[in-house]
Amino acid sequence: MVVAVEEALGAQGGVKETGQPVVRRVVQVANAQRLLDLAEVEDVVQETMIRFVGALRAEKIRNPESVAAFLSGICNNVLLEYKRCLSRRPVTQAGPVSLDPPMASGPDLVELRQIIGMVMSQLAPKEREILRAFYLEQRERPQICQALGISEAQFRVALFRAREKFREIYQFSLKRNAAKQH
Repeated sequence: MVVAVEEALGAQGGVKETGQPVVRRVVQVANAQRLLDLAEVEDVVQETMIRFVGALRAEKIRNPESVAAFLSGICNNVLLEYKRCLSRRPVTQAGPVSLDPPMASGPDLVELRQIIGMVMSQLAPKEREILRAFYLEQRERPQICQALGISEAQFRVALFRAREKFREIYQFSLKRNAAKQH
């Protein structure tokens, strides 16, 4: 893959910058961002090159003389996404990991279902339908998009907004229930 990318870059007149292959330059940028693990660097380089080849094939590079800058920009974006992803992951402690989600006991489960039902009833019909299809029915995204007549991008936005709305109502109901108990 590296050879094919460098050949494609060579056709545009930008294979090397300061005598170094482009891939080596991406690795240097990734290392400069303080990625600790070699596997992390390889992941970033691979994702960067995949996006770069896609942009090259789609002819999104406007100025062939600035291929190195374009590639560097892609690498920076991939690094930012990667770091965001790492910051969202919960820190786990060493030890056996259970893949099963924790289950609530009898009365807690009934109360949880009641609260979820109450929250779902307060959502707009489209929000309710999206959350039900995605989380409860566990349908695939393309299937939901087709049923609702929306694009993938519209679905992502609608799902995000529905989750946020659900979270707001749920937290408000928890606060209200906590106030009633005191």
